[in-house]
Amino acid sequence: MEQLKAKGYGASGSIFNSLKPMTFERTPLKDDEVLINVLYC
Repeated sequence: MEQLKAKGYGASGSIFNSLKPMTFERTPLKDDEVLINVLYC
């Protein structure tokens, strides 16, 4: 099955480190789905 790769930032799992770059994989979007980018500061 085809996978959609998107790059973003996610929690590193440590309370002492900031966000780290991550690659997220999922199935391609369906006709009734949208991809929403959210930035938390």
